[in-house]
Amino acid sequence: MAMNLGDLAPLALFLVVAGIVLSVGADILTQVQSGQTAASFAANASTNGLMGVDELASWQPTIGLVIAAAIVIGIVMTAFAFKGESTA
Repeated sequence: MAMNLGDLAPLALFLVVAGIVLSVGADILTQVQSGQTAASFAANASTNGLMGVDELASWQPTIGLVIAAAIVIGIVMTAFAFKGESTA
């Protein structure tokens, strides 16, 4: 299966959708957290959920870089693999 730069489009869309979902989730957790009694189980659960969303969101640039690097490496490997072959 040959790879090309067109493979980046769906992955870029995935990263955009993931960013939107993470930001909406964080907003919801913040609103839930503000309505809870301090130090209650619900407040602690929403705080932990917010910290988890924050941690996941902090990995998004790394995930994007790895995806892009994998596609570029695949393109380079494909180019070298088919270097001596003609298309005729």
